[in-house]
Amino acid sequence: MIKIDPIYKTVEKLKEKYRTSNPVTICKKLDIEIKPKKLNGLNGYFISCLKKKYIIVNEELNDEALMLVIAHELGHAILHSNHSLQYMRNNFLLPKDSAYEKEADLFAILLLGRDFYIANIEYSNIRSEKLNDLLRLSEEFDFMEEYNKKIN
Repeated sequence: MIKIDPIYKTVEKLKEKYRTSNPVTICKKLDIEIKPKKLNGLNGYFISCLKKKYIIVNEELNDEALMLVIAHELGHAILHSNHSLQYMRNNFLLPKDSAYEKEADLFAILLLGRDFYIANIEYSNIRSEKLNDLLRLSEEFDFMEEYNKKIN
């Protein structure tokens, strides 16, 4: 089960602190280097080496796909950079339906906005049923946030 509240709060703090939802700008502010490479079908990945963080992206992606991939990998960099998970990510590909992947997808949706994500779905590599689940979850959270503001 994905816990949306901490992801939502993390994204909102980042957007407020850096006054942007642009993942490239946030990476620069966090000293996460973005490196384009030829990845033969892989869109990108996050890696940490010698206390330096990198997001490696497929150099063949268009601008919209790059934004989606960088936002997703930024989610991993922020949400999943503990040492045991980092070892796993550095040495194995995580299953696409793992909780970590869903959390990174949700991070990207909350950072870039549902409209951007939907408009560029063909670049996201997210199956439509998985995307619908993530969008529904983010919409439900927005509704609950608005409801809580009204009753408090």
